[in-house]
Amino acid sequence: PQIGTATGDAVTNFVGDTLKGMYVTRIYCCRTPSVSTYVATTSAVVYDLPYVYSSGARTGILVEPAATNLCLRSNDFTNASWTKSNLTAAMTATGPDNVANSASTLTATAGNATALQAITSGSSSRVTSTYIKRRTGSGNIDLTQDNGSTWTTQTVTSSWTRVALAAVTSTNPTVGIRIVTSGDAVDVAYFQHETGTVATSPIITYGAAVTRAVDTDTSLLNLFPSLGSAYTMYIRYKPASAAVATTGLRLDDTTADELVSIGNNASGQGIVTVTDGGVPDSTTSGTITSSAFHRIAVSVEANNVLIVVNG
Repeated sequence: PQIGTATGDAVTNFVGDTLKGMYVTRIYCCRTPSVSTYVATTSAVVYDLPYVYSSGARTGILVEPAATNLCLRSNDFTNASWTKSNLTAAMTATGPDNVANSASTLTATAGNATALQAITSGSSSRVTSTYIKRRTGSGNIDLTQDNGSTWTTQTVTSSWTRVALAAVTSTNPTVGIRIVTSGDAVDVAYFQHETGTVATSPIITYGAAVTRAVDTDTSLLNLFPSLGSAYTMYIRYKPASAAVATTGLRLDDTTADELVSIGNNASGQGIVTVTDGGVPDSTTSGTITSSAFHRIAVSVEANNVLIVVNG
């Protein structure tokens, strides 16, 4: 980070004297799309909530599982980690974060130009994703995660768009991109290959795989008014995949033996689960998809639970 003046000019070497000075306070660096509020720290790291924005409006909080990007040099296709054929790479593109020279421009010097990377990883479900933007041409742009046995054509526009392949189960995959038409060029950033069933938020890599820790957003119940013998839980959320069981909100005693949770099951239904003494009991209702926000309300009292999905 740099200290800036009121006009926005960076001051990298400020030297004070007896006539002038500078007070610096509340310095922090956030790896988020937008700074929300100042978060004070002392001797330990403090994490703010991972807010998500759409067209400048805050839409919610992003809660993700732990994930590892196994693909090296996610933004730098000029590196030898990428094996290129009939393709040139230059790290001269402005990335989705609007930082100059942070993404790669790939240009086909012949038809079916490719950039591939072999990954060593045991058998598991895995998914490949990347941000891509068309620079020139109109030919097909394809992705693979099985060394080219299967190529899937992506919709590429003149704006940065994130595209992803459907999850597959494989061992030691080779992932990459193909530019079908000679002379076509695209900008690429945040190329990601991770184990799991859905693509999580971008994880930048350099010379080694990088793991992002699980998001664990918790709050002590004693910070709220007493729930009493009957209460209602409500959440508005959008799962990354309605085909994966997802917990949106959970009350517990810090164990899995006593809890109430709401979310969706792997069949795309809203679900409330009450676990008492380690024994779970569930009720389902409604339909949950991954294409929209959904509202689930649950009322709880002794021996009785009601769930309402989307009204």
